This record gives sequence, C-alpha cells and structure tokens, in this order.
Amino acid sequence: MLDKLIYLDLVVLMHAWSLI
Repeated sequence: MLDKLIYLDLVVLMHAWSLI
C-alpha cells in the first residue's frame, strides 16, 4: 500500500518538474 502511494508521489513530482 505504501509503495503505491510513494510511486504515485514520484509520478506526480516528475510531471510537475516536466511542466516547469
């Protein structure tokens, strides 16, 4: 469960960095 949450967080961060 935690692994999935951390993975989602990483994906969101990667997308945010791509937008910047």
